Amino acid sequence: MDLTSLFGRKTVQKRSHIEVITYSSTPPQSAPPTITDFLHVYSSHPWVYVCVDVIARSVASVPFSIYRDGKEDKESDIARLFTLINPYTTQFDFWYRLVTDLEVTGNYFAEIEFSNGKPVALHPMCPANVTIVPDPVKRVKAYEYTANGMTVSLPADKVIHLYFPSPVDPFWGMSPLMPLM
Repeated sequence: MDLTSLFGRKTVQKRSHIEVITYSSTPPQSAPPTITDFLHVYSSHPWVYVCVDVIARSVASVPFSIYRDGKEDKESDIARLFTLINPYTTQFDFWYRLVTDLEVTGNYFAEIEFSNGKPVALHPMCPANVTIVPDPVKRVKAYEYTANGMTVSLPADKVIHLYFPSPVDPFWGMSPLMPLM
């Protein structure tokens, strides 16, 4: 997949010593981009990767603490959850993944693991593997996650879905790469 097919045709006109890039008024007619398309752009275009990496590293490097009544809280369930994300993810990795998913796809999903009714871990989910199941009353009924040929349905209250709002879709976030289309 090349940039011309993904982001539209371009023509270059030479005027004096300045090259003016203009985009064709008739973009190629194709299906709207998918999460997979944005992941492909991220993994195959160095400048997109570098920009997302710099933003994600910057956010992940900021020390994170929960404060309650002006004092740092290290004991509450939420403070423990965001300190010990899960057995295989560091706090830096959590924030890096969250920001990367948002910057590339416009969406971040994580399953919330509970023990005795309390959240004890967050497990990131690849946005390309998630299907949102709408509900006419609660807005989202469930999230279906497919991996390794298996699909698991997770109730909406067991998933965190952060997203950049989209003016065209009430369920899915809009990738910051979309304006390049």
